Amino acid sequence: MSWDVDTGTAAARSLGEILHALSELGTGIHRRTLLPHARLADRASELDIEQLNGARAPGEAAERAVLVSLLLEPALLALRRLSVEDKSVRHFQGVGGGAESTCEEVAVRPRPENGRGSPAAFFGASKGMAT
Repeated sequence: MSWDVDTGTAAARSLGEILHALSELGTGIHRRTLLPHARLADRASELDIEQLNGARAPGEAAERAVLVSLLLEPALLALRRLSVEDKSVRHFQGVGGGAESTCEEVAVRPRPENGRGSPAAFFGASKGMAT
């Protein structure tokens, strides 16, 4: 990737340390294997910047950037984990016979107050989810 970033930032140092640890552990995960993820991160960052549209003043844009980062980053991680769970169930369904029943047993339930903001409301009433 040809990003214009400061290699001394915490994020860059952290990535370097993680890649080193992965190498030391012999995982076979290295810079080239992460390129597809970097491309997805690049596209996600474009969407993040689009979220800043509408901020009128530089201070307002900075405040919105912090809020979007603080709140959106955990949501994106949760979406990724849920997607991996879905793909794992689909991939291993029928292998050993346990994946499908496990998926149905672990139902995501809406918040008791009104259900808004719940995973069930976000994804719709899909298989294995309470409404």
